[in-house]
Amino acid sequence: MKRPLELAGRRSVSLGAQRRRIFTGSEGCLASGAAASMSSSGLLKVSTGFLKKLRSASRIQPKGSVPASHFEAKYRADIDPWGFRNSQYDQQKYQATLDALSRRRYHQALELGCGIGTLSRLLAARCDRLLALDASQTAIAEAKRQNLANVDFEAACLPTDFPTGRFDLIVLSEVLYYFSDTDLKIVAQRCVDALDQGGEMILCHYLGETDNPLTGAEASDLFAAVVSARLPLRTTLKVRTRLKVRTTLKEREYQLERLSAQMPRAKIV
Repeated sequence: MKRPLELAGRRSVSLGAQRRRIFTGSEGCLASGAAASMSSSGLLKVSTGFLKKLRSASRIQPKGSVPASHFEAKYRADIDPWGFRNSQYDQQKYQATLDALSRRRYHQALELGCGIGTLSRLLAARCDRLLALDASQTAIAEAKRQNLANVDFEAACLPTDFPTGRFDLIVLSEVLYYFSDTDLKIVAQRCVDALDQGGEMILCHYLGETDNPLTGAEASDLFAAVVSARLPLRTTLKVRTRLKVRTTLKEREYQLERLSAQMPRAKIV
């Protein structure tokens, strides 16, 4: 499970997409005096402030978790639907994730939302054993083709199929915002229950606008609040990756966090 819904490649939602959402349920808002006008070309122009208010209002009604069928359909249509394997952005993010680990090696690690195993392959080099889970059977089958001796790839629908066992590292990369707030609280508590004494959790999430049940910031704050009694130290590293695509410099933001009970012995660089 990866990436914000309908934002493949983390591209911002186009104004055209914004208009489609407005016309599929918010005509009354426009008619009641919202900041909208017609351009000389006949296209509807909506103010940025109005769009922000509309997105905020849409979150009043809580959304359910994104179903496993969504991700299965994505991977069946394209085995690498978000371009993990060739994305400079993702490769830099993966390296930053590894740099966030406070130890050189872990005994038993758990990765939730592993997708086709691109990050799993890198984590495997730092772990004696790694259990990597994803909701998509197709993604898991592709991940297994890497033949990583110390990694077990398994299909699981969380929070129902949360694994048994104890782990000294739990990694949740770009997966938290796919859960409803209720399911996320359950997942967070089960992560706490499965964490070994002295273990740590690594969270990574996109910070831009999405159509997911939660934003990256909302999901990380809720998760951290649930685990705070056990893991009071929240070390946050906000990373902004600057990529030059042709002649355009694009900024894509994500946030890395390490949740732990105490400061790591070595400084992370």
